[in-house]
Amino acid sequence: MKPRDALWLLGLVPFLSCLSVVDGLGGQVDQEQIFSVLQGEVGDFSEGSSRVKRADTDSDKADEDTTAVIDDKISSVFHLNNSHLHLMVHWAGKGSSIVFCLARDQEIGENSTSNVYISKDYGTTFLDVSNRFKLENKQLATINKFFHHPINNCYYVFTDILHKHIFVTLDCGETVTTYPTLFSPRHLEFDTKFDGRFLIHDRESEKMELYVTKNFGETFSHAGDFIKAFFWDHREEETVLYVSRMEPSHKLNILSSSSFFERQIDTRVVFTGAAEFEKKEDFLFAVTDNDKKPGDKKFYVAKTNQRFVEAKFPVSLELVNFHVVDVSSDGELMVIVNHGGNQSNLYTSDKVNEYEVEFSLSLPRIMYYNSGTTWRNSWLDRLQKNTPKAEANFADFYKIAGLRGVYIASQLPEGISEENIRPSNLTTLITFDAGAEWSRIQGPKTDNQGNPILGCYQDLSCSLHIALLLSRKYPTTRSIPVLTSSAAPGVVLASGNMGHSLQYKTSVFLSADAGLSWHQVLQGNYY
Repeated sequence: MKPRDALWLLGLVPFLSCLSVVDGLGGQVDQEQIFSVLQGEVGDFSEGSSRVKRADTDSDKADEDTTAVIDDKISSVFHLNNSHLHLMVHWAGKGSSIVFCLARDQEIGENSTSNVYISKDYGTTFLDVSNRFKLENKQLATINKFFHHPINNCYYVFTDILHKHIFVTLDCGETVTTYPTLFSPRHLEFDTKFDGRFLIHDRESEKMELYVTKNFGETFSHAGDFIKAFFWDHREEETVLYVSRMEPSHKLNILSSSSFFERQIDTRVVFTGAAEFEKKEDFLFAVTDNDKKPGDKKFYVAKTNQRFVEAKFPVSLELVNFHVVDVSSDGELMVIVNHGGNQSNLYTSDKVNEYEVEFSLSLPRIMYYNSGTTWRNSWLDRLQKNTPKAEANFADFYKIAGLRGVYIASQLPEGISEENIRPSNLTTLITFDAGAEWSRIQGPKTDNQGNPILGCYQDLSCSLHIALLLSRKYPTTRSIPVLTSSAAPGVVLASGNMGHSLQYKTSVFLSADAGLSWHQVLQGNYY
């Protein structure tokens, strides 16, 4: 499907979609950054156009005009007059009318350029403020990304990895302070307990260096080398930093420090000899090789400041890979285990304490991709081969925000071959009791016009199938993600279709009771 977004044109709609990355064990789950990323091709729109194209993947309608006129009562259009093909858009948040927009080249190189725009009227108009981002030699910076503080909505850090500079603003861009760095500021995360502190991780350098600042970027101290990942532990009186450090043996040593490794006395060895490590909520997870069974792995679980316990799974199959998909507020764990090849099952915890950790089977054959382990000869593996492993791994699993125990997942049929993996092979299931029971989703029998849905009106085996991450990645679907919010418990907006499995042509469905009942609100594929 050809991208339809012209990046010299910005149309702000009532809400901006949030792009999220699902990561597996051993990979760092990055601090949430809510923004829209648009990528397009020059010429997708003609000059002066005020119509937004909507892609329809139905082959019978591929040549039809599927444009939709923008309603100027609820939307606005502003021409940036910019030819860059990569756009990042972010609204500062509640109580603010500020919208930031970064336009840059898709790939950053020696001759790359960028432009930064600010709107003070919710995106109705934008001002080019690129001249506020200058290097020490007065040349314009090449901004590749910006990071916003999770709590302070006027606190931003812009990064220039080409010239090794960061640009800090504490007043929504009114004033910008420039700081050169001795490292490439590729990834940044804020300490939400202490405003002046943030970390920068140079993930792509040979030494994988980690740096920390306590004065908004004015100075940095070195927190460690060969850091594969880091994790925050925000406690009532302090912030503890966990890091997984790569050793010459190619194993990971897990360390923690309450002083961000400034003082040796505050450093604690948490775990040694790990192949993978992750912290999620109040739990620590580590994976080691099974010396008695080559290729097999062991999975260890611990609460912070407690001992690690090897987890037990009720199977005699190989334990090859682990992916923690959720930790509930009351300490229940949901983990996907790959048993070799493409066989992956979802397990839920029955018992978790400092002496025993036991799981039971929740859902067999869940759709799970892990780079180098599953679906290795499929289109999916070829698509993901140039993506960093931490960003490539995903599961077709979604937690309904604001409610306990409600999840949606995609199940594969038995015996599916790698060349046949596609959205049409998936069946969508839902659970309302944290994985104890899964069932098909009971969708509507009529469409948004009140007409019977063809093929499903009297077919009791028809159910609603929802597009999750596999559909978002599949070249001819590129579905939007499911949308829920803890601020609106029970409201779910999703793309899907009624039938016996997920199809390429979907419509938009809405549930107001956390997925118990649904209504079709828009017919056709919307993005």
